[in-house]
Amino acid sequence: MFKCELNMLKSRAHGAKLPMPHMEAALCEVCVPECIYRGFCPEIKSCSWIKSESYRLALDKYRHLVEI
Repeated sequence: MFKCELNMLKSRAHGAKLPMPHMEAALCEVCVPECIYRGFCPEIKSCSWIKSESYRLALDKYRHLVEI
């Protein structure tokens, strides 16, 4: 049940982010999931994305944006 709710929340959050590039492009770039922001998954039951290559690429991209 939790994963279903999580997927629904992610899709809604992504939908909320879509209109933002027209208003604040820089802000939209740093609107990321908590695991990217923190650099680790704070959830007890992880979705296992942190073990994937796409997570590592997203994390590297975010860290590069924050350094600038």
